[in-house]
Amino acid sequence: YEGDAAAGGLFLRAGFAAAPLDAALRQQGLALWGRERAAVLVWVAVDNGQRRYLLGAEDADPLIAQLQAAARRQNLELVLPLLDLEDQSKVTFTRVQEGDLDGMAAASARYQPQSVLVGSLQSAANGWSGRWALRHAGEDTRWQVGETPLATLLDQSLAPAAGKLATRAPSVPLADTAPARVTVRVEGVTRLHDYARVDQ
Repeated sequence: YEGDAAAGGLFLRAGFAAAPLDAALRQQGLALWGRERAAVLVWVAVDNGQRRYLLGAEDADPLIAQLQAAARRQNLELVLPLLDLEDQSKVTFTRVQEGDLDGMAAASARYQPQSVLVGSLQSAANGWSGRWALRHAGEDTRWQVGETPLATLLDQSLAPAAGKLATRAPSVPLADTAPARVTVRVEGVTRLHDYARVDQ
């Protein structure tokens, strides 16, 4: 405890040893997030009762700030598409609303994402509802969230995605383990740009 009880109270300063905590989490079968989080490309179709539109990275829509805040609470890094002419030639509101993962994965290729999240937000009488689909590591997952206030809906919408990504997160080596030899194989390097990214 630190501080002075008479002058304003005591404060508890707590610390922990990372290596034993990591080991305990692994023993429970829980995945550990690393320092680097893979960004998730997210396509969102919004029907607010007055208009239907897609969220883009350059938009000033306040919904984007709420979505990003929910992502931070779930330890996710979301990237929104540019929705420029190239995106608009491949993507429609209906395709996103229906959660067409095959079509959206093809349209997302230019962003080279590790994961693609497709969502549909619908304004309802008692709040908002949502339908979501995630493609990650070749596996598709779908879920729905019933009518609820928007902030709650966004948290409940992103939680399954965070859980899925954390489950497949690579193991983080323990701080006290000896260095190991790791062999990495890189495939699909067909252009100079690809080589430069690998080298970087």
